[in-house]
Amino acid sequence: MIAASILGSEMKRIQKLAAGAMLGLGLLVVLFHSAELISPEVDEDDKEEAIPNLVIVGLPLTAIGSWLFWQGHRQHQTQLQLQLRQAFFQLLQHNHGQVTPLQLAMATGLDGTAAKAYLNQWAQEFDADYHITAEGDLIYHFALTQAEMIGSRATDPGENS
Repeated sequence: MIAASILGSEMKRIQKLAAGAMLGLGLLVVLFHSAELISPEVDEDDKEEAIPNLVIVGLPLTAIGSWLFWQGHRQHQTQLQLQLRQAFFQLLQHNHGQVTPLQLAMATGLDGTAAKAYLNQWAQEFDADYHITAEGDLIYHFALTQAEMIGSRATDPGENS
């Protein structure tokens, strides 16, 4: 599992480097040949050579580099969403279906407003209840089945010691 994580990390780094190199080189080619095309000091033969270089080299490199950056960004966002969802479900299991925005914020690094919005979204989807304690704390109650609660006790590392 650790080797797969290291390999995945290296692949992401290689993808970022390739994207940056392609995008940088592509933009350089596009800028150079665009400047040639609009410069009055460049003769017509050089302008004619600039067009294929711009279209065949500059634009594809820029497009591929941009696409690689976009793919990396999407993969990163997907990974963050999966980690957030996993932390949310672990909190639910550990706390027997009860969770506060503060607990979610502490477990995930979300700010309080984002944690509350995230919990509101899940509360709507799963018809969860909530109440406000005498101290003013907001607690969400998600109905877990008996099997889910037993499963949470079986996988709780604190109780296996």
